[in-house]
Amino acid sequence: FFRVPFLVTSTMADVDADVADLDDLDDLNDLESEISEEDEDMQLEDMLRYNSVKEVAHLMRSEKLAAHLERLESVTMEESDLVRALTDEEYTLVVESNSLIVEIETEIRKVHKFIKDHYNLKFPELESLILQAVDYAKVVKLLGNEMDSTNINLEGIIPPHTVMVVNVTNSTTQGRALEEDELATVDEACDEIIELDEAKQTILEYVQSRMNLVAPNLSVIIGTAIASQLIGIAGGLHKLSKLPATVIQVLGKAKKTLGGFSAGSTVFHGGFLLSCDLVKKEADIKIRRRAVRLVAGKGGLAAPGDGPSVGAKRQDTHAH
Repeated sequence: FFRVPFLVTSTMADVDADVADLDDLDDLNDLESEISEEDEDMQLEDMLRYNSVKEVAHLMRSEKLAAHLERLESVTMEESDLVRALTDEEYTLVVESNSLIVEIETEIRKVHKFIKDHYNLKFPELESLILQAVDYAKVVKLLGNEMDSTNINLEGIIPPHTVMVVNVTNSTTQGRALEEDELATVDEACDEIIELDEAKQTILEYVQSRMNLVAPNLSVIIGTAIASQLIGIAGGLHKLSKLPATVIQVLGKAKKTLGGFSAGSTVFHGGFLLSCDLVKKEADIKIRRRAVRLVAGKGGLAAPGDGPSVGAKRQDTHAH
């Protein structure tokens, strides 16, 4: 008899917490949209002024990235690495890797904008149909100047329903065929973004292989793959540990495309955590939404627990 009021009170408290979290998420989404729109407006004229992607993107040809990838190639992952302490040199490499992932993401966004501005002459509607930068570049590279894309296999890149929309829209587009030099400019930029993504994946694989050492608590909760994604997009473990759960749960959130299709999952307000085993096993969307919020909260508590021990180790090392 005494448990009934307690259960009712707890349920109402949970509802209030859910509402508060969703209000925070709505504010966050509005802010992200405003920033995104301002950023694109600012870049629009500049990108159209450039005739080559090499004028706006330099990271792929930089000594910094080449040297870092070379260092990763020289690193061998032994089974004993999973149980020993992380060395100072390895920790530095992980931190630098996370920082470089952020730089690559920034570069990818710039190249993505470059491609959109130049390919809009041919297929202006495509940017609203495919929002993910790498997928957009791969599709553009395959489409080229083709007006009839029904014979081009895009299903390995984008979902079947999106393929259908792209094919229909491409056949009725208001754009024009690109000149040979214009198409070469776009093709070069597509190669640039694909190479950047490959470099990013190489670095992510290394970071993921060290997550059990860098963030053991967070990795236990959400897995090494998701942990590395969250740390990468947040700009490091220290920055991730400072974020509230309402922000953590939407990191990597897919945006909506025209027509209501999502670039990723259609679950409301979800990011990388949607791929977490604890979340994706739930079939009911409402339960999954709640699971995302709970996992984000637990992950937010785990990240600071990981950070200080590694950070202290670094400080002790430098002190000597």
